[in-house]
Amino acid sequence: MAISSRRGMAIPLMAPLGLTAYATGAPMPWRVELGPDEVLLMCTDGVVEARGRGDGAFYPLAERAASLVAGSSADLENAISRLYADLLRHVGGRLGDDSVLLLLARS
Repeated sequence: MAISSRRGMAIPLMAPLGLTAYATGAPMPWRVELGPDEVLLMCTDGVVEARGRGDGAFYPLAERAASLVAGSSADLENAISRLYADLLRHVGGRLGDDSVLLLLARS
């Protein structure tokens, strides 16, 4: 599975932070230069495994993250707040696992 950046580059999805010991095969290094308004998102398994309160569906990080952090390279704190608020809405207000979101941008 891959997420396409706005420049059309395919970025391989790896195991969430902290779970690489359980992934099959070795991590594949990749390199991408972040543009002035691009943001790299990393997270733990608690984010991608967060279940919706009504239907039990996993949090759709790949579908929602881009629009929630777009144009926020100068204000990552606000972008994290939007993404975290969306995650909490999805689960009904309370996470059942530790969850870490990390955004990186070029300065």
